[in-house]
Amino acid sequence: MPKVSVIVPVYGAENFIERCARSLFEQTLDDIEYIFVNDCTPDRSMEILKNVLSNYPSRRDQVKIINHKHNQGQAGARTTGMKAATGEYMIQCDPDDWVETDMYEQLYLSALEHRADFVTCGIIHHEKNGTVWKSFLQYCSTPKLSLKYLYLKHHRSFSLCNKLIRTKLIKSNNIYPFEGINFGEDQNVVIRVLYYANTFYHSKDAFYHYNHSNENSATNNRRTTSKWSKWKENVDKMCSFMMAVDPINLETTCNYFKFDAKMFYMSAFDNTKEWFNLYRECHKDIMKFNEYSLRARLILKIILSNYLVFSMYKKLKTRKNSTTHR
Repeated sequence: MPKVSVIVPVYGAENFIERCARSLFEQTLDDIEYIFVNDCTPDRSMEILKNVLSNYPSRRDQVKIINHKHNQGQAGARTTGMKAATGEYMIQCDPDDWVETDMYEQLYLSALEHRADFVTCGIIHHEKNGTVWKSFLQYCSTPKLSLKYLYLKHHRSFSLCNKLIRTKLIKSNNIYPFEGINFGEDQNVVIRVLYYANTFYHSKDAFYHYNHSNENSATNNRRTTSKWSKWKENVDKMCSFMMAVDPINLETTCNYFKFDAKMFYMSAFDNTKEWFNLYRECHKDIMKFNEYSLRARLILKIILSNYLVFSMYKKLKTRKNSTTHR
């Protein structure tokens, strides 16, 4: 059994995959399994990957390449890799990103030391304009408490690429991305991992390099109107799970996801009444969502209390904007 399985969904990554693959093959951890899932990529990604692998002969027997017959999207590719993983722990890596060469050794050693079901680390963000910054998590003392208070600012991180997860936890609880939902597939996995895990540990180091400059990445293309139905389906399924397993403690977390979806809907569509009525049950918890400023929460709390009030606010704002642009 390898210590760690690294799963890499491959699609449209020819400009980035060489950097990614080299950072993976140069890991200080020797006992490692690499699973590359070719999701019918239309470019030279797989050719470049194989050329890079030829420079690392000691890694050849550790590499699995799985070719999809049909494009299944991010969720399908992740699921294929997760089901094929044989390592004691598993982790994802997106092909347009890269990692520090000791990332998986350090996370694995932390998992052993703390007997953790999963281990997380910080992320190094690389913006298109050259700006580099780091993000770190602030989890509660246990996974379940973290899930309960997931709506609080800075308590959230849904990337699977900075989380080393015990493979047995994934497979014994059937924690795979919801089929056909390729946006937010990381969210719905992390939600269930937090629920089923008993122990976790957060490293104070940042090992994962997240590339924001790839405009074709799934994350950068997530907020488009054409994908709204899948986004809503993902939220509905996540909330169905949480309300089924712990409705008392997880209702506010459910309402946060609904409110987040509602705010996206407002920015993407111009149907005032439909937006007002969407997920109305989440309105009661607006003041708890401190990702938004206090002023924004107060305004939203007031205007969402009554449709007439909301309509008047909308008309006043439209009139103000038209006056400003004259």
